[in-house]
Amino acid sequence: MENNSQPDKYLIQIGIFTWKQTLQKSDEILNLAERHSDISQALSACAFILLSSALDQGVRSAISIARSQAKVDGEPLIHYDQLEKAPFLTRVMELPKLLTNRSLYLDPNNPHTKALKELVHLRNALLHISEDVKEFTESDSRVTSDEDHLVVRIPKTENPWDSVPLDQAHKFREAVGVYFREVLDPEKLVPGEIISRLPR
Repeated sequence: MENNSQPDKYLIQIGIFTWKQTLQKSDEILNLAERHSDISQALSACAFILLSSALDQGVRSAISIARSQAKVDGEPLIHYDQLEKAPFLTRVMELPKLLTNRSLYLDPNNPHTKALKELVHLRNALLHISEDVKEFTESDSRVTSDEDHLVVRIPKTENPWDSVPLDQAHKFREAVGVYFREVLDPEKLVPGEIISRLPR
């Protein structure tokens, strides 16, 4: 007897993610910063950028995985699409809600969560350095002159790449590590150090 039934349909999903390797690279640079105190702040800033990149990669990967599963399950994709397009800090903060159907959230009062917010703001400052032209007029008190000289007195601008002390980079590393452990690594999110249950 001939079998006329349709073959089963299937979907294979493959994800290759490198955020853990990026996190390891930030650890290597932090170790270098500890051994080279003369350039530790610049190395800390570099490690910090890798940390924020690892966090961004991990969050984007988690959204992608969740979106793929939702598509297979026939769920609406609008919340996944909105979060994919949201600013970095919003993605970090809202991911636990998305992954748990709004039953868990990132505790905004936790010190690690506050460090993650600080990390995102500092990342934006380092990646979007604005050095605008300054304008002065003769009446400006910072401008003095005599017959032969014009003197403009403005404070020296600090190099933003020297603005991340090693202890601050370690604080950020710890916060990212907790986020990875509680949000990105587990198969199922549960309340923990930075994850709390939303009141019903």
